[in-house]
Amino acid sequence: MAFYNNYERGRPKTPLVNRLRVSFWSHAVLLASGAGQVGELEAVLRGTHRLTLASGLWSRYMRGEVVPQGALTLSPTSLVARIAKVFPETDGAFYTPLWDLLPWMSELDLNWLKSTYLGLDESVHVHFVARVDIDGERAATESGKFWHLKKTLAARRAVNSEFERWDSLVICLLEARMGYAAQSMDVFVDCQLAACRILADLRKEPQLQAKRLQGVILLMEALCLDSLLINVVTPTPTNENQLKERDRCRTAVKDWRDRCGAHVASLSKNSQAAFLRALLDGTLIGRE
Repeated sequence: MAFYNNYERGRPKTPLVNRLRVSFWSHAVLLASGAGQVGELEAVLRGTHRLTLASGLWSRYMRGEVVPQGALTLSPTSLVARIAKVFPETDGAFYTPLWDLLPWMSELDLNWLKSTYLGLDESVHVHFVARVDIDGERAATESGKFWHLKKTLAARRAVNSEFERWDSLVICLLEARMGYAAQSMDVFVDCQLAACRILADLRKEPQLQAKRLQGVILLMEALCLDSLLINVVTPTPTNENQLKERDRCRTAVKDWRDRCGAHVASLSKNSQAAFLRALLDGTLIGRE
């Protein structure tokens, strides 16, 4: 996952989103370390890198129960920053704009969306942010002026296919918001559903098979589906296109519910209760 260098402080997060980000980050560190168990990771950090953690703290991170002190304010002394010096780029799992884009907000800040595009690698944002000539160089247009490069659905899918899945996921969620801003239901639905498919595919990755991580990704997908529930599934269709898009969304919701059911059936009773509580408390679709 590409590290996002222009992470904006203070953007609102739901409690569920912060739980997911900490859990996802702590799993990413475990994977990067090559350790098979939490105890092995703690021993490596303590013995080789002089990072001593309180007993049981890493397990609490993996459950998303606590946030590392200073991490949300970008403190250079936070555990996220210190561990990134040991396992480079693991801070990208914590600071990716994905966590800002998962929960739905109907009031869009187009300047923030533009800065988020520009915070991604240039190989990504060159496809979506317009350029003008400034002193003989091509630079992004100023805020408040036309800047978003619109694409057909086919062209957007082709561009997204060029990037690794995590970057493509962020692109889909950004483009969905731009589709919403343009009141283009086709674009909005296509991009949100593409994000759901990427998350569903990520659950098949061998390195992401830990039960808790499987649940985290299902909850991330639930947040993506919430936006479709609000804007497409719940409102009464007024034309044939809206009816078609609603049917596509309902199919995606059913597929997600089936996978959720299979996941819950594979869990212990305590883990089942925790997962279902997160769905109920943190998502709209979990209360449907």
